[in-house]
Parts: sequence; C-alpha cells; structure tokens
Amino acid sequence: MYIKRKLEDTILKYLRSPEIISILGPWQCGKTILLKKIFQNLESAAFISFEDRKTLDMFDKNIDDFAEVYAKNNKYLFIDEFQYSKNGGQKLKYLYDTRKTKIFISGSSAVDLTINAIKYLVGRIFIFNLFPLDFKEFLSYRDKKYLGLLSEANRNFKSLKDYPAGEEAQNALFKYYEEYVIFGGYPRVVLAGNE
Repeated sequence: MYIKRKLEDTILKYLRSPEIISILGPWQCGKTILLKKIFQNLESAAFISFEDRKTLDMFDKNIDDFAEVYAKNNKYLFIDEFQYSKNGGQKLKYLYDTRKTKIFISGSSAVDLTINAIKYLVGRIFIFNLFPLDFKEFLSYRDKKYLGLLSEANRNFKSLKDYPAGEEAQNALFKYYEEYVIFGGYPRVVLAGNE
C-alpha cells in the first residue's frame, strides 16, 4: 500500500523544469516507492536501478550506449540507487547537456552523491531529502479521522495536551503518538499488521 508523502507534491511542481531531481534519504524511508509512484503516471519514461550491475556497467563504461538505450526515446529517466556509480556526476552532466530527458535520481548516501555527483551538477540539479514519515503522514495512514484534530491542535496550540478535545479523541491521538515514538516513522513499520 502506498503512503502519500508530502514531498511528492513538491517534486511534481518541477516535472517540466530541466533540472535533475535528486532524492536523498536513509534506507527504507520510501525513496524508491515515491519515484515509482511518480513514474507510473508519466508517459515516455524509463525506470532503472543501479542495483542491476549490467545497467550500472553500461552507464559507467559507455555513456553513449546508455543514452541510446534509456534516454533517447524517453522524456523522463528515473535512476534508483544512483550512489553505486563511481563517476556518476560527470555522466549525468553529459546526459543533461546532450539530451532533453528529464532525469530523476535517488540514493541512500548523501556523502557519496555529494562527492561523486553533485559537484559536477551545479546549476543543473535540485536536491530533496526524504525522511521517515512525520507524525501527520503516519496518522494519515493509521487513522485519517484524527487528522483534522491534529491539524487544529497544531494551528492553535503548542502541545496536544493543551488542546481542548474530548478525552476519547485526545487519548486516541496520544495512543497513536506513543506508537509513532516507540516504533518510528519508517513506512514498513507503519504498514506492519502487528508489533
């Protein structure tokens, strides 16, 4: 099941801009799922992962062949697990400068992406961070009927305990918040059926 992330709407605003979109974040926070959600609603798009060593080797060893296969006939190109490319920044710069394909990349290692890619892409890339679910995203999956109360509490008070909701509603929100604090906001945790 897909849990909509706040970042999705932000990224969709940049679909028509030429800049490369980079999504960075820790493992299992939902980068691949987010990219696939955006990808599935686009025409003329390719989705690849650099966990596939043949695809990675083609990118690293012969960028022209890679461009012919994945970029030439596609308006959008999604590259998941980009951090595995050793000289990815230079190759992305070449693709950006020679093709009209909109490129999306994701990676788990901000350090690797910064050192190996982003230094070559100044002025050509927008970088977004995806973190585990915040409490509002968590609650939107667990029990949407309490979202209105949470929004009202956030707008008018500094703390949920100061919100004059009924005791039952307040207890439910505290129960969900306790679950969120104990188990965390990783999507897999939220989607689990039990402890």
